[in-house]
Amino acid sequence: MEFTPTEVILQRAKAAASCPALRDTEAKNRALAAMAQELRAEAPAILAENAADLEASRGKVSDVMLDRLALNEARLEGMAAGIEAVAALPDPVGRTLDEFVRPDGLRICKRTVPMGVIAIIYESRPNVTSDAAALALKSGNVCVLRSGREAYRSAAAITAALRAEACRWPVRLVRIGSSPACTSRLRSNSTSISVWATPLRAICSAI
Repeated sequence: MEFTPTEVILQRAKAAASCPALRDTEAKNRALAAMAQELRAEAPAILAENAADLEASRGKVSDVMLDRLALNEARLEGMAAGIEAVAALPDPVGRTLDEFVRPDGLRICKRTVPMGVIAIIYESRPNVTSDAAALALKSGNVCVLRSGREAYRSAAAITAALRAEACRWPVRLVRIGSSPACTSRLRSNSTSISVWATPLRAICSAI
């Protein structure tokens, strides 16, 4: 399987940050609702990949880590419900936090705006994949995700569900392709975190 170089992924993510739909509250909420439904619809495939991750990790990580890695129907439903809860929140973009007029007549207004590209490095907890994608989308940001290698199959399956056509949102697994990325998923075992983080500093708004 051929994978896209990290810097290419980040450049695509940066280009996607200008997507007008990221500023449209209704469009974001529709996409989030569709993502939650796709997560439920793809539960069997996600659980199958999670079972493979668990099998590969047994004897290599602690029981506590295995519990964090494990998914079941109840946890998947919680993830979907979490996405819907994010959709129900007020849009954080465009809020006026402060406004005043200087003595010289200049009006100053402080408003909330998206950060741009957010890179998220997290341990082998598959639920973070959907949580991070939902929060980034709601706040009008693009996110690039890197999970622990033990959860790679699970995170990839979750990402595949989030990028399903029914979501009508360009969430994509990190592979060669033409569609822009609103949520990109880096291959977790492709490079070390130190090397992977190097191009982030020049492109990402937050890590």
